[in-house]
Amino acid sequence: MVIRGHLVPIPVPPVRAISRRSLKHFLRLLPSVLGLLFILSLIFITLMNVAIINANRQFNVVQRSTSPILSTNQIVHQQQQQYHQDNVQSMGMDGGSLRRMNQLQSLVAPIVSHFSPPSPSSPSDLPSPPPPLPSMIRVNVSNDSLTNADKKHDTLDPRNECPLIPSSLVGRLPVDTDLSSDDESLEEYQLKANGLMPGGAWEPNQCRARHKVAIIIPYRDRKDHLHALLHHLHPILQRQQISYRIYVVEQFGNDTFNKGVLMNAGVREALKESDFNCFIFHDVDLIPEDDRNLYSCPSIPRHMSVAVDKFNYTLPYPYLVGGVFAISKAHFTLVNGYSNLYWGWGGEDDDMAHRLKLHDLKILRPPESIGRYTMIKHKHRAESPNNVRTALLRMAKRRASRDGFNSVRYKIISRVNELLLSHVFVEIDPIHKWSFPSPNKLVIHF
Repeated sequence: MVIRGHLVPIPVPPVRAISRRSLKHFLRLLPSVLGLLFILSLIFITLMNVAIINANRQFNVVQRSTSPILSTNQIVHQQQQQYHQDNVQSMGMDGGSLRRMNQLQSLVAPIVSHFSPPSPSSPSDLPSPPPPLPSMIRVNVSNDSLTNADKKHDTLDPRNECPLIPSSLVGRLPVDTDLSSDDESLEEYQLKANGLMPGGAWEPNQCRARHKVAIIIPYRDRKDHLHALLHHLHPILQRQQISYRIYVVEQFGNDTFNKGVLMNAGVREALKESDFNCFIFHDVDLIPEDDRNLYSCPSIPRHMSVAVDKFNYTLPYPYLVGGVFAISKAHFTLVNGYSNLYWGWGGEDDDMAHRLKLHDLKILRPPESIGRYTMIKHKHRAESPNNVRTALLRMAKRRASRDGFNSVRYKIISRVNELLLSHVFVEIDPIHKWSFPSPNKLVIHF
């Protein structure tokens, strides 16, 4: 610029590149953009999960509505393979031993069928039930022949083993939860005609049962529920041709309900009477809806009540083992049974799941279309305090070897063998307690 003949410089502000300014502006907006994209992605994922869940539920409803009442050949074949594999694993047989056993059975079957009496033509012709078997037949894997004890057992009981899947199963069953416990004369007469022995014990006459099961029901003040369960359960077990005995373990006194102690006590009292192969722990308010859900002895712990109407016939969470749970005697001893420290509703079943995981034991479950149960509506007992339940579950693995079947303490008040059940009335020892000396310290009394 020229002023009065002089050249005067004009200050010009520095020119910033457009790309540089755009980059700074983009970096300032980047956190907001990323946050918005994150929120939109969460909303999209949630909507997709809801859509998938609804689609699965609709598919299950359509599948249940179109499925026949009786089991199809595919389901029966699948169940037969599954339980046959469980029994082979539980006896520890390899392929060669299994073939030798099949050859032995094929040689013995014609002789047994020749000497076995003809089937009765009417219920009145049924013979009286034989005494309980001392034990099941064992297969000696290290030898090609049976042991002397097994040969003696064969001589005493020449019957064939019951089939893995009995032909008398009917599949889906109607459930009546409005039964009264006042009128039991007709039901008792029918069960007595079917060979039920005092103490709720039964075994098949036509064949030799593959499993000897103790069914343990922890109980208190649920007479109508117990009557409804026994009304449905006895016929199912008899159609499954299982040697069983039902133990109802009732807690004495007005203390808070302790389900774990009652189940441990039921196992201990059952083993005093017979050498059972396995135990099935059964809540009194769960009624089975399908007799294809076999109450047999598993080689792997089996959670049977996988589909309960209260939970829309779905499994609430993966490690649930409450409701109806079957476990062999060896595995029950291995995990040391149930914890004795859970007073009130909840906790003891989750503690059992921790014990199974500690010993690398998987949980076997039947299909949801078979493991169906109806829960009788009732008022739940008082829950155990959340802080105590959480603290006990947190230390479940550390105290599993000291708190359980080996440390249960109780006193027998009475023991009566009724027709439908073995009633064991127990008083729980007050040693199974815990205390909080300070807010952050839990003391357990073993």
